Amino acid sequence: MPQLLSYTTAKDIPLRDQYFFFLNVGAVFPVVALLAVARGMAVDTIAPLIEHYLNPNDQVAHPTPLVTGKDLIKSLKLSPSSKIGELLTEIQIARIEGNIDSIKGALEFAAKLDSINCGSQDKNK
Repeated sequence: MPQLLSYTTAKDIPLRDQYFFFLNVGAVFPVVALLAVARGMAVDTIAPLIEHYLNPNDQVAHPTPLVTGKDLIKSLKLSPSSKIGELLTEIQIARIEGNIDSIKGALEFAAKLDSINCGSQDKNK
């Protein structure tokens, strides 16, 4: 709630932050929105978030994955690890930001991210 109230308007909230906000509040978003208005936030200010929430096809509030962890393991020949979840999160964020829109694009994006991360990890050893 404090995170939400710190913005002048929901349009100021980066899509990445909106994505994590909806992941954190989930189904209680209507209550959070109501409390924000009760604490003085204008309805117009929170309206973009309400629009995301009310649209069941909205990828910010209701993400559906383009690929699964199994897809990443198979395509990138990765071992099961926390890296899979991190890649899936970054794929979803890239999707909501309009940078990818297909399975092929998601796998290419993940491969690029993985190669960048592997290179930076090698330098730190």
